[in-house]
Order: sequence, then structure tokens, then C-alpha cells
Amino acid sequence: ARRAPAPVAARRSVAVAADSKSAAADKASELLDTVSDAWDKTEDKASVVTLGSTALIALWVATGVVAYVDKLPLLPFIFELVGISYSGYFVYRYLLFKPDREELGEKIDDIKSKIF
Repeated sequence: ARRAPAPVAARRSVAVAADSKSAAADKASELLDTVSDAWDKTEDKASVVTLGSTALIALWVATGVVAYVDKLPLLPFIFELVGISYSGYFVYRYLLFKPDREELGEKIDDIKSKIF
């Protein structure tokens, strides 16, 4: 005797995906409006373009330097060791104990208040 197939639950992800796409489109539109307003308010546009271009060139050069250093035989291992060591220190210093986590939260809130 053959068994009847099990009933399949209907998916509702289509509605959620549509909502998330419209929310993303709204955020993108809001960001574009903000950037456009900031660009319109900028008085010295040539300096802003020059600064942005210089930043992109510096990023490109830094990427090249990192790629070159990564090819050297011993340095990637040393950098990896330093990264792992600092990550361990950070976890021990700020995340392991509750008072330290609260201190980190206060530092983050302080930095956010200075920025915004």
C-alpha cells in the first residue's frame, strides 16, 4: 500500500521578502536624499572630491602593501599570532566578566555621544 504524501505547510516568506525589500528601498532612498542634501550644502566641492579621491588612492596603496607583506614568508604568521593574541586579550579584558562588559558599554556609549 502506498502512503499519502505528508501535508506541506504554506510558506509566507514572500510577504516578508517584499516588506524587507521595500524597507531596504526606503533606507536607500533616505540615504541618497541625505547625501544629496549634504552635497548641496558643501561650499568647496573641489576639495571634497580631491579628498575622496586621495582616500581611495590611499586605500588602493594600502591594499597593495598588505598583499605584498602577505607574500613574505614569516610575516603573515606573526601578524596572525598578534591578531589572535590581541583578540584573546580583548575578550579577557572586556567580555569575560560582567563589570568589564559594563565598562565597555559605557565607553561605547561615550564614543557614540561624542559622534552623534
